[in-house]
Amino acid sequence: MIKSFDASVLSKVAIFAARLPKSGYALLFCTHLDMKKLLSAAAFLLLALSACDDTTDSAGFEVMPQGDNVTTSTAIFSVPTQSAPTGSIYVNTSRCYLGCVVNPALGTRTRSSFLAQFRPIEDYAQPEAADVVSDDDGLPVCDSCQLRMYFTTYFGDSLAPINVRIRELSRTNIMEEGTTYYSDINPADYLDETSRLDIRTAYSIVDPANANSTVSSNYYRVVTLRLPSEYGAGILRAYYDNPSYFTSSYNFIHNVCPGLYVEHTGGVGSMLNVEFSTLDVYYSYHSLTTAGNDTTLVGMTRLSATEEVLQNTVITTDVSDDLLTAANPYTALVAPAGVHTTAVLPIDDILGGEHATDSLNSAQLILSCYNLDGDGALQNILQPPTTILLLPVADRTTFFENGKLPDEVSSFMATYDNGAYSFSNIARLVKYLQNKRETGAGIVDTDTPAERTDKLAAYDAAHPEWNSVAIVPVDAEYTTVSQYYSTNKVLTRLRSALSLSAVLLSGGTGDGAPLLRCVYSHFE
Repeated sequence: MIKSFDASVLSKVAIFAARLPKSGYALLFCTHLDMKKLLSAAAFLLLALSACDDTTDSAGFEVMPQGDNVTTSTAIFSVPTQSAPTGSIYVNTSRCYLGCVVNPALGTRTRSSFLAQFRPIEDYAQPEAADVVSDDDGLPVCDSCQLRMYFTTYFGDSLAPINVRIRELSRTNIMEEGTTYYSDINPADYLDETSRLDIRTAYSIVDPANANSTVSSNYYRVVTLRLPSEYGAGILRAYYDNPSYFTSSYNFIHNVCPGLYVEHTGGVGSMLNVEFSTLDVYYSYHSLTTAGNDTTLVGMTRLSATEEVLQNTVITTDVSDDLLTAANPYTALVAPAGVHTTAVLPIDDILGGEHATDSLNSAQLILSCYNLDGDGALQNILQPPTTILLLPVADRTTFFENGKLPDEVSSFMATYDNGAYSFSNIARLVKYLQNKRETGAGIVDTDTPAERTDKLAAYDAAHPEWNSVAIVPVDAEYTTVSQYYSTNKVLTRLRSALSLSAVLLSGGTGDGAPLLRCVYSHFE
């Protein structure tokens, strides 16, 4: 065990070590001065140095030569930003959105519809065919058929009427697992034009005539849309014709019901966040009471649209040209599939010029929210996104396709806090982009300054957004992990935001652009 020594002993040991023929220094902390301890320290130091080679790779603590000092400096750089249309986004979620919302303050309009597949429950079974109430031809009769959309949250006016059209999907072109789907999916490619199921109906989130009907037994709220009983009868009869069709999701989707397209066709003012849907088929069947008397019971076949099958939301967000103009003293974040912000990092200035030999310790970027109401403008009716992601523009699509999480090197996450989003240190991103550029340009140590300049110019021409980053709204999912006497939230999934949100960020390309505050260190 190493004992502590007096500070004066430390200086004597350091001088003694400096005169040794071996390279490298060992640092010993001292609190008591006596020769015995000094000799003990020197002996320990000699033993440590005898195991060292002529490199410092495995050296312990280093002592800088006398006269070497570390100085720090700061610099602030302007970071031009601009709004950009997001376009389609990767939609890998079990939730669906339905409705239409207009944000007059920002001039945006978001409309959502969805396609959903359904699955039978495990060990699915129905009463014997002979017990089911049938028509004159001996075919099972469906009493009623309903599409139920369960939700816990929604946006907008609960009394706003929303018009929808419901159609059946095709058995010849089925949404398949392992395929990448985006928010601009074309429903026409998956519709069965020959299907008899094609109804138009309407709903409001709260039914004024029966408000209690909006709450289900498990505390989810529910919107119920009635489908033709003939459609439900077809599902019942498919079971009795071939029960194997109901043994798996795959068999059911490919042989009985490929899914439904629920399309928003009119109405503005609300948006449902549908957590899951069910297709419920009601029928009657004969049975016996406990006393042995004949009775008729009501049965229900429930088919569910959950994570085990595919659901795709079709999103259209219309954005005004005024929101995208570069002359604005702000940029926008509008979700879903609306507007994101791009920023150009001045990497040549950050890592070049007077800072070419400095070490970049930190780079802080704060994005402050812009007060749209300052001039009496309409109030933004949407909340700012809770979480945003900063990453290279080139990675904006593949990041979500590959199910990545922020790595604090090329991607960073920030949460809304007191009117701003703060990226505390993106220094590693600055260096990452510089290294990627130089590697891509083929820079080698033997290049002359002229060769280096030519290579970088050629790379920049082919990759004009090499130093551009995208700032996008995201939905973050966490799981709670318990360890000893504490619990922690662990980020498990990050997706492009499908929930409604909007915010303006102070910025643009002028004097009001966000600032990047950098801290450097330098050896003298």
